[in-house]
Amino acid sequence: MAKHTREKSNMNVFRLKSHLLKNQDNRWFLQNQPYTGIVFFDKDNFQLDVFEVESGYVTKPYISPCQKTLTGILPSPISIDSSSFSNEEEDVYGCGTIPQMYQNSIYQGMSYNFRNGKCIYEGCSNEDGITESKIHWSYNPNNPILDDLKQFELQNYDKKLPRSFYYYYRSNNSFSYYLWDDKDYYEHISISYFPDSGMVKSLFLQGDVLKTKSYLNCPIQLPEIFRIIENYHNFIFCDKVGHLVLRIDKSYIRQLFDTWLKNNAFKNIKSLSIGGVEGLEDLSIFSNKKYFRSLAELAIDETLDKSVIHDLKIKNPNLSIRLY
Repeated sequence: MAKHTREKSNMNVFRLKSHLLKNQDNRWFLQNQPYTGIVFFDKDNFQLDVFEVESGYVTKPYISPCQKTLTGILPSPISIDSSSFSNEEEDVYGCGTIPQMYQNSIYQGMSYNFRNGKCIYEGCSNEDGITESKIHWSYNPNNPILDDLKQFELQNYDKKLPRSFYYYYRSNNSFSYYLWDDKDYYEHISISYFPDSGMVKSLFLQGDVLKTKSYLNCPIQLPEIFRIIENYHNFIFCDKVGHLVLRIDKSYIRQLFDTWLKNNAFKNIKSLSIGGVEGLEDLSIFSNKKYFRSLAELAIDETLDKSVIHDLKIKNPNLSIRLY
């Protein structure tokens, strides 16, 4: 497993073309204040030089989170401004098979898109020009030049070491992480929640991810989501979007349920779609009004052993049980 570290958040910094800044005595300023953030310098043929700036001073070349993998930093001999020819603009269905081109050739490396001099997209393409990792930025309404993370997909395809995927979508406050290797070791956590209350509307758990916490190696830090995950013992679940979705590893669903039941975590749930139910000791628990006072519908995996499906129906006669 990789070492788990917490890095400074990549969010809520400035990511601007140099023409939006003012240079004075080799120091960069934004609105008369020393600039801290990322600066992009235009070069010939759509190429870019990209640097980190601290208190107005250029400190080091910028390494995009798209380049950071379990195996190290992906090289990018050049970086380009692909605003006018980005494959993201053509890939309207998100199929991920349209190659990034540069000067009539397939491009491997970092590309960036801009709007009014502000970076709105970072992407890293492989030797086939296919974008494997990408970040979309929007802008903070209280400061229209300060970035605000919109979504990202960060992937590591190296077949020699464990492969990892990270996904984040602000539109539904969801985060997903996958890790697996060729020896059938697999970890997965996916969570979606309501930011105002912190209540969880979907949760997928597989492998030892709650113990290893390997999701903390994400190149972009999401402290709010990480706090919620690490507080999993105290989850309160919500089905305001239709039904609560749980997919829990059967090897430890019983332990988690014991904790969540004691915390009355399911008190308002009317509809529950659940995987891993065969790991529970007492399948009649869903009819216990002390814990599931509002539950009316249960959705279970159609591939479950028929005896488990039969027991669920027998022990929960007042629930509507359907297969998915």
